[in-house]
Amino acid sequence: MHRTAVDDWAGFFPNAPVKNHLKIAITYAAGETGVIRIVKTNLEKRMNLLIKDRKDLSLSEVERMMELIFSIWPPDDGKTDIEKIIERHKNLQPKSFDKVIRFFLGNELIGHTAIFNREIGIETEKHEILALAGVCVRSGHRGKNLGKKLVKKAFEFVDGSQFNCSIFQTSVPKFYEKLECKQIQNTFINKKSKIDVNVNPWRDPYVMVYPKTYDLGNHIIDLNGDCY
Repeated sequence: MHRTAVDDWAGFFPNAPVKNHLKIAITYAAGETGVIRIVKTNLEKRMNLLIKDRKDLSLSEVERMMELIFSIWPPDDGKTDIEKIIERHKNLQPKSFDKVIRFFLGNELIGHTAIFNREIGIETEKHEILALAGVCVRSGHRGKNLGKKLVKKAFEFVDGSQFNCSIFQTSVPKFYEKLECKQIQNTFINKKSKIDVNVNPWRDPYVMVYPKTYDLGNHIIDLNGDCY
């Protein structure tokens, strides 16, 4: 006697039509191991990865991004002044390269990262690198490789030779090591600091470089501005 269960995950997306659910058909036969067949549906088709220049973002898009970011990294003082951030966005001086990469499930924003160019100083030379910041996935959508896809899309601008490398901070180095990054131990300073140029400008405990083959030597590096 066979038993089949379909749409067991319907409750996971209660507002979606049944045809959009991830359908799992489980067939049990007497004396045999259960067989699980996962049928792909247009749930995956509803996921979109989009890149947009920051200057082209609407104010409502900025507000949605800030809501996601603050849900993961609440401000130290517990206050989120979205209006002030939107006003600051209006007055941003555009960089030559400044983009946001976002993951959507239908109309819901579920993932984000920002990438932009940053000129750093190594000894007496200036180098333009890809800055990576704000990599996040909404709670409830993690464990689906969305963060990996966001970062790999960002690194395409290095792989395509637009930048020689990407340097960024993180608290989860093992995640990035799986994406061909490595930790670096260089001393960082910030010559634009108004307090102390020699204070480490990074907040997170680890600094990474992509690709892992990129050699920064043992040089002191001027981040040339606040961390990101």
